[in-house]
Amino acid sequence: MMSSETEGPGSGSRRDFLRKVGIYGAPVILAGGAILETAARAAATPVETCGEQSVAAAVVSSQSSMSLSSATSTTNGCTVDPLLTLEADLATLEALTPPRGLLGELELDAAIAALKLATHLPYWETDYELVPKTGSLVFAAIADAALALSLIANPPAAVTGVISDLVTVASTLANTAIGSATVSTARLNAANKAFSAGVTAGTKGQYVAAIADYGQAWADVSL
Repeated sequence: MMSSETEGPGSGSRRDFLRKVGIYGAPVILAGGAILETAARAAATPVETCGEQSVAAAVVSSQSSMSLSSATSTTNGCTVDPLLTLEADLATLEALTPPRGLLGELELDAAIAALKLATHLPYWETDYELVPKTGSLVFAAIADAALALSLIANPPAAVTGVISDLVTVASTLANTAIGSATVSTARLNAANKAFSAGVTAGTKGQYVAAIADYGQAWADVSL
């Protein structure tokens, strides 16, 4: 069962990151006493790009568990393309039949709204890199999307696939930033610690927490 729990390894840094962006950052929707915080995805598998560019992150995921191993490919390597994956996920969610019930519809709408925010092109320098000034908003929107989608009862496979993609995108963005960072050893160590916390959270099914940790790792080397 998916959890939005934010305790565990690196939870202090995770809370600091979430506090900076304002409780995940995206709009909050109140519905029947539930708080939904926005976002999304839906292609069954992340969009991959192969080429000469040095990239990082190999992710193995399933609907119930995820694990990530860091890797760098410089020749004929394939990696998840974060921006294209989010755009594909947005298209998938928009094509879904809304879940039955008011809450299900609102959760799906919230996820779609969050993904629209996450894919706002001025927030991206390249498909793999975020603009430092606004990059935290993208991680906030991704976390909101995962939270909203995790609240959908009996979710279809497309929804669980989107959640998996969101964690993969967050880890790829963080890993790429760490790999190209020219920062102090202390900041790099902090980023690696947050990244490891994200991996741990992801393997426990704490997907929102994992995304927050990856966001903190990105912030440690980007802000």
